[in-house]
Amino acid sequence: MAYKIPNIKTADKDEIVKHIEEYLNSGNSLAYINDLLHEIAPESHRHTAVARDIAYKMKATGKYELKEEPIIGGGARYFVSKLHIPEKTWAELHPLKDKIRTALITGA
Repeated sequence: MAYKIPNIKTADKDEIVKHIEEYLNSGNSLAYINDLLHEIAPESHRHTAVARDIAYKMKATGKYELKEEPIIGGGARYFVSKLHIPEKTWAELHPLKDKIRTALITGA
């Protein structure tokens, strides 16, 4: 499923983050925030400072990894990708095998 860029331009950073999350959830593995701002945000919000704020806001959630590339002459490019965090540990997925393993290790 391809991501459809919204026709509405928004200046709300939370709304922009939501659109970038949808972009990443639609099968894209890497989001170039500086470029996506040109599609999502109005003219006043297309500069590096806004891209930095959005990138660090997404990183703070703990679900995304941030890659920052400096640009010659000042500024930076911001890339965000999803972290692949398992939802459950091996012990939670296999409780019986975990109890057997623990019993073998402890000798109980």
